[in-house]
Amino acid sequence: AYGIISYETGQAEKTENYLIKGIQKAREEEYLFFPFLDQETLVKALLLALSHASAHKDRSYILKLISRCTPERVNASVIRLVDQQPEQNRGAAIEHFRPCYKAMLPKLSIETLGQFRIFLGDQAIDPKAFEGGKPVQLLKAIILHGGQEVPREILIDDLWPESNAKAGEKNFKINLHRLRKAIEPSPIQNFGYSYILQKAGTVSLDPDLVRIDVDAFLQAYRQGAVLEQERQIQAALSAYSQACGIYKGDYFANDPYIDSISHKRDLFRNRYLDILSRKAFLHEEADQSEQAIDTWYKALDADPCFEDAYQNLMILFADLGRKDKAVRLFDTCRMQLEKELGTAPDARTIDILKDIQNR
Repeated sequence: AYGIISYETGQAEKTENYLIKGIQKAREEEYLFFPFLDQETLVKALLLALSHASAHKDRSYILKLISRCTPERVNASVIRLVDQQPEQNRGAAIEHFRPCYKAMLPKLSIETLGQFRIFLGDQAIDPKAFEGGKPVQLLKAIILHGGQEVPREILIDDLWPESNAKAGEKNFKINLHRLRKAIEPSPIQNFGYSYILQKAGTVSLDPDLVRIDVDAFLQAYRQGAVLEQERQIQAALSAYSQACGIYKGDYFANDPYIDSISHKRDLFRNRYLDILSRKAFLHEEADQSEQAIDTWYKALDADPCFEDAYQNLMILFADLGRKDKAVRLFDTCRMQLEKELGTAPDARTIDILKDIQNR
């Protein structure tokens, strides 16, 4: 409060001193609530504290507090503070407060594993908002090229290969505008569009605002592998379960005929099968037969010719005294391999069957 009073009376040095001391004290005490300050005063104090270079070490704490305030209140205060700057300082002020503005925006989540879907916060974006299919194709192309600093010429070649340079550029601009507008219908003028960025002839997805499911999928896999290696079995199972929950089908399943993604599609499917195998083996190790069986069946749902799953299911059912079920699984395996691949079960599968029959 003293900081606000000092600011209103033009005492810049006292303003900085009061605000920074207050922020440091709040951070040390881990305060998240300030019941004696109304939200307008709190937001103004936080934004002013963020304005001072000496507050840099407290930046993440300040942004955390700001993110707990209502977006309308924060954005209104940010706009006022920017507009109060002299014209020559306004650009720098916009960039300075951009993290605050972004902190109030909902995250954009993109699902590429299974059905392609786009969520803004918890709400799925209606496909009609894109005014046609090309804006969505443009977003897919940006993702397929890595999502960061994708040259616009590459995107134009992907989507409008038959167009001349002028027509391709026009199509790109129209559809990029439709894509950005569908995601962010009413951006604040000072800050412009935030989720999809253009710079020096390239297009990027903002890494702070955009979440793509394959990144979370791979992160959960890596976390599970580390935990498994450390023999933290339950934590590893939890991480693998999280990864399985993210994988909802093939990579860009709605676009099966795009040759350029077949390698990635196979990579993610194989990674998913590896996760399921690791998870099933951990369940077996923990004497959780039912969970292991369920996990191996999920592997067969993803790949009906995954012979490792048949082998381990046969062993599990035989160990549970269900030899008939194990033998039927072998028959299913044999018919599936013949139908889909024109091959027969390998030697290990046949040896497992003989061992079960001889029990």
